[in-house]
Order: sequence, then structure tokens, then C-alpha cells
Amino acid sequence: MICKVEVKFSQATLGSNLQVPTLDGPASIKLPAGTQSGAVFRLRKKGMPDLHNGGRGDELVVVNVRTPGDLTSRQRELLEELSREGL
Repeated sequence: MICKVEVKFSQATLGSNLQVPTLDGPASIKLPAGTQSGAVFRLRKKGMPDLHNGGRGDELVVVNVRTPGDLTSRQRELLEELSREGL
């Protein structure tokens, strides 16, 4: 089972705890600092039931980092400052 989640640039850069949906309800995953778009995290035994052995499969969580489009002048100023620092 695959779940795609969208996270903010700041969450991916600094790290964050995320709530993701599973068949059993929300589950928490820790997003490490520096997570890249396309990163995949595995939630063991949170996926679809296996019809042959009665076990559960894994759920894969695919992270998509959202790039902000509409920036305030302050946000733009801060990003330009980060850019000058090499980020």
C-alpha cells in the first residue's frame, strides 16, 4: 500500500513528526532533517491484509516536498538570505 504525503519545505529541511493515514487510523512517523522529495518510509504491518497467510503488508509513505509559490516579502527576504549563506 502506498500513501503520498505533501510536506512543507521547512518540515523537510528541519525535520518533523507527521501523522499519516493507515488502515488502522493515523500513525506517526518521524521525518528526519534534510528529507528529500521522493523519500520513502516504510510502516511495517500497516498495509493491506495478505489473503494467503493472514498477515499484513507494509505501507509505504512517499514524501513530496512542496515548494512555496506565493511568498510574502519577508519570506522572500529570508530565503534570499539563506541563499547567500549557501543554502
